[in-house]
Amino acid sequence: MVDQKKLARLRQLITEGLRVQLGNDAITYINVGHAMEDVSARQNHTIFARRGCGKTLLLHDSAKALPSEVKAIYLNCEDFKQHTFPNVLIEILSSLFAEIDSHLSGWFGRKRKTKDIVKNIRARLLSMHRSPDVHDETVQHTAVNEVGASGEAGFSAEEVKFSISGSKKTKDETQRSYQNHKEKLQELGRVLN
Repeated sequence: MVDQKKLARLRQLITEGLRVQLGNDAITYINVGHAMEDVSARQNHTIFARRGCGKTLLLHDSAKALPSEVKAIYLNCEDFKQHTFPNVLIEILSSLFAEIDSHLSGWFGRKRKTKDIVKNIRARLLSMHRSPDVHDETVQHTAVNEVGASGEAGFSAEEVKFSISGSKKTKDETQRSYQNHKEKLQELGRVLN
């Protein structure tokens, strides 16, 4: 008969010591339900469960089962857990597009255009990462219009001299000011659309 205490202790040791990371020794996922088939299907999936239950192992093994033309991209989001919001989104997207870029091949045609699009997105994300999360600025525009007129007339005779001159200037000044409010999260939404 199986000792339940020993079995529970063995399970606890395995759970505590088994962490799958990219580059570790290969461990095979034991498919006890339909998780492998579901994850390997061409659909978007969200996988969530408690720590240590095999999510990463499932993803690594399912990536091996993909057709050769389909590329799997792995990001360890624990690398970003100490980052602030919305910078964490920008960093995850930057890492994702870097992985996409590493899988893109081709130097001409559509593949080259795709590479250029990914490169431009990465540059915009980098620029956005460096900018403040929220930015307020006051913008003032001043328009000045000046209208001027001048004239001169004169008459000269041997003994009589007569001269008339005049000048008129008007100044019209208009000042407009407004607040410009920028948020990094809104800018991120515009980049991704």
